[in-house]
Amino acid sequence: MANPIKSEYFIFKGSVLERMVASGTKSVTYEQLNRFAHKILPEQTKKVYELMTKKIIVRDASGEVINNPFAYRRVAIKNNASNWGSCSSQRNMNLNMHLVRLPEALMNYVIAHELCHLVYFDHSKQFHAIMNAVTDGREKALERALKKATPDI
Repeated sequence: MANPIKSEYFIFKGSVLERMVASGTKSVTYEQLNRFAHKILPEQTKKVYELMTKKIIVRDASGEVINNPFAYRRVAIKNNASNWGSCSSQRNMNLNMHLVRLPEALMNYVIAHELCHLVYFDHSKQFHAIMNAVTDGREKALERALKKATPDI
């Protein structure tokens, strides 16, 4: 069954999706996009999670190391119209299926952003400190690039 809003999606140059489809393909159906997203996004979340747990040590207010601060329960793939992702206090992550239409660096940035929200559920200085550590100080640049690259979702 086709999506009632759009039945085809343009493949953005340099996107993760572009690498998944046959050369010369100009668009994919909603079903194809959904299938790719359900394959790629959980795998990519695991990769970003593993990289972050090796790279970042998070401490609580008393200086004690927090074990497994980026641990999540599950990843749900959704067709959101207004956000790239979210997470819940139950440590569940929701990712927009359209993330696969972005370049891998921006997709990873969004995934890392949501994983960091599992430590700080706000956009505090501490949250941004972790994001900057994860992105090697490139958080603002990646955020700007994401805004420029955002396809119609």
